[in-house]
Amino acid sequence: MESGNTVNGYPASVSNQIKAGDVFFGNWADLIIAMWGG
Repeated sequence: MESGNTVNGYPASVSNQIKAGDVFFGNWADLIIAMWGG
């Protein structure tokens, strides 16, 4: 990460809940989480 917690100008954060080397990037305002049974 760059100084100021950004990557290529986008806000970034770090979590120990994601495997090493995995990266997630997206428009989180459009994230949909759905659950259904069947």
